[in-house]
Formats: sequence, structure tokens, C-alpha cells
Amino acid sequence: MWPNCAGMSIGSLPHTNPAEACEHTIKSTPEVVALPLLPNTSFKETICIYTCEKLPGLVIDEANLKVYLDDDLFHEQTEEFYNQYLAGNLDYFSFTGEYTRGYSAMIDILENRNLKGIRYLKGNVSGPVTVGFTVKDRQNRPIFYNRLYRDCMIKNLNMKARWLENRFSGLNPKATTLIMFSEPILGVIGSSFYSLQKEEVIESINACLEGLNGLTGIHCCNNTDWEMLLSTKIKYISFDAYHFMETFALFSDKIHEFLDGGGMIAWGIIPTEQNKLSTEASEIADWFLNCIKTLSDRGIPKKLLLERSFITPVCGTGSLSVEAAERIYSLINPVCTIVRQKEKIF
Repeated sequence: MWPNCAGMSIGSLPHTNPAEACEHTIKSTPEVVALPLLPNTSFKETICIYTCEKLPGLVIDEANLKVYLDDDLFHEQTEEFYNQYLAGNLDYFSFTGEYTRGYSAMIDILENRNLKGIRYLKGNVSGPVTVGFTVKDRQNRPIFYNRLYRDCMIKNLNMKARWLENRFSGLNPKATTLIMFSEPILGVIGSSFYSLQKEEVIESINACLEGLNGLTGIHCCNNTDWEMLLSTKIKYISFDAYHFMETFALFSDKIHEFLDGGGMIAWGIIPTEQNKLSTEASEIADWFLNCIKTLSDRGIPKKLLLERSFITPVCGTGSLSVEAAERIYSLINPVCTIVRQKEKIF
């Protein structure tokens, strides 16, 4: 089952009422229902931190908005962590309401309501590079550089992804499960601040995918080495096509190979800047079709591109106002409808 230009959200919303956030998500993207992340409800529900629950040694200082690993605490908790991992205890690694109020609310809705038209169920997990360079030890060193910390961090992310996929299967066995790993920090990897080999990125991402059977993807809203991501085992790439289409298109041969192998692209074409909120759906649809033309002119069949595409906002909207986020979400379905009508996708 291909998306055929279905609309999809990235994940985060500025709402503080989980029920309202869920209803807005369902209304805006009925084919791809995503669990919403609500960073304004709690520091624990912000990017990276929401996926760090159960990570050995984790210390969350909510008063000072800090998170780090404590070495002594890490060694106290490591044995239990590995025992639960080796036992395959997915429930131990579950997303809980304390860290993900939006996830819990949406799961409750999906359990108790018969929502029609859902083709995909989507959940986000922070990616290993972003977590590994955001969370630091007491000496302010990224935990990615410590092999033991990194191993636990990757295993924690993998088990959370597996828990989500398993939970989705129980909620709606007919819907395709879709797990997206958020990797915004990949835009600065290779700079003087973040030294990392390409092979380490690929290896870390692939390790997070172990045991997953549904769709897996990477979201990066910054410019990065797209060939590197296309070389991983992920099944779809979510990127900011509004700003970075030109550099993405440089890898057209690799993109063609990726699509031929069953890959998909989530096009972040709906702008999220405040000064772009008045942009009309028809204009955005034209931008999207110009992106498709750019790649089809480079030899990728247009039909292949259209059937393997999702249409999304550029990035999450958690840092925006509720009014701005709802305006952006209100454009998703109209853009998809215009594209499908123009291209006769039914």
C-alpha cells in the first residue's frame, strides 16, 4: 500500500490539552493518524527527553530545564536495564503519560473509537544521533562518545520503537505502522562542533531499526548528507522540501534507487514560518508538483514519485502558537486534494 500523496503531520503541537490536540490531528490528517507530542505540557515531553525514560543514569532537572546522565546512577541501573532488554520486555520501555500525554490520549481514543479511513498509524521516536549529542554526562560530554552510554541509549530507543509498533498492531491491525526517528541534529554533523563519521551515523540508525517490521523513517528538517540517510535501512525520508529541495535533488540517482527498493518520501512542503502562514493551498500544491518535476526531469518516473509520496508541513509546530499550528494543519488535506485531482490520483 503506497501513500499516493496522503497528508501526514510531523508530530509536535503547541496545545496543552491532549484531547484537543488529538481531535485536531484526526481531523487534519485522517489517513495518517500520528501520536501528537505536546512539548508545552511538560519539560519531559520535549524533544529527546520524552524518549529517554528508562535510560540508565538519567537525571531530569525540571527546575533548571536540564537533563544529563549521572555515572554513579548509571552503573546502579544498568543491570536492570539489560535484564529487561534481554528478556524482550517491551512494556518496561513503554511511553508513559508522564512523558507523553499526547501519545497516551491518542492511544485511548484509538482504543475506544472506531475511526474509519485510517491507513497508517504513526509514532515518533527521537533519533540516536540527536539524543546522543543532546544528552550529556556530568562533564558536559555528549553521551554518543561513550560507547556504553551509546549502547544503552540506542537499545532504549529501539525498544520504545518496538513497543509503539506492537501497540499500533493491537489498536488497528489493518493500518500500516509507521515509526519516524527525528534527527534534526544531522544538519550540523560534520561541523567543528559535532565530529562524527558517516559510518557511525548509519550504524546507529540501523541499530534502532532492529526487530521492527513496519515502515521506518527519518525526519531531518535541516540540510544534511542525504546520500548517507538513503544508505540506511529506513523505508522513508521526511525532509524540508520547501528550503532544501535543491540539495536533495543532487542525489537523484540514489533517490531513484531508494524508491525502486520500496522507499518513500515525506515532502515537507507546507511552510511553518510565521510570515508564510497566509500561503494558499493551491500555491503549495504547485510547489510540490514542481519538486516532483525536478526529480522526474532527472529520470525518476513521475508515477513512481507520486505514489511513494506523503505531503507534510516542513517541521513540527510545537514551538508555534496554537492559531498558527492549526492554520498549518488546515492546509494539509486541501493540498493533498488539489494534487490528487490534478494528477488523477484516486
